[in-house]
Amino acid sequence: MIKLKDLDVSLLPQEKLLTKGVALLSDQELMAIILRSGIKNKNILELSKEVLNLLKDDFEHISIEKLTNIDGIGTVKACQIIVSIELSKRYLGNLDKKLIVSAEQIVYILNYLKHEKSENIVIVTLDNHSKLIKVNHISKGGFDYSLQHQKIFLK
Repeated sequence: MIKLKDLDVSLLPQEKLLTKGVALLSDQELMAIILRSGIKNKNILELSKEVLNLLKDDFEHISIEKLTNIDGIGTVKACQIIVSIELSKRYLGNLDKKLIVSAEQIVYILNYLKHEKSENIVIVTLDNHSKLIKVNHISKGGFDYSLQHQKIFLK
């Protein structure tokens, strides 16, 4: 196990957030900031990786009980994770009033797709003022493909 105090300060998640911005943090580093500390035999980055692996496998059905099965995740940290997920879901649900001005914002909106195990076709509809109208999930394909006839896009 690598101890965080042995790492270059610029590599620590919070320091990286302050110097480079949140967009450049990995999922593991974001989770490390939420969790704040590891345990004696598992540093925060290792603990974060373990939590993310659980979320990747069971994101939709994650519970405090499942999270607390991870060594180093108690009730408080499990609650922090669950609340962070719920806050994100609520925020994403309220995006209909948000102004979309960059491709990065679209990527952020569709971030939920990264947990999918198959390819998806999604249409993001904006009004004349670049405000989000709707996100339409058109089709779900296989592991590495998604088929859809072009007529569906012309409706």
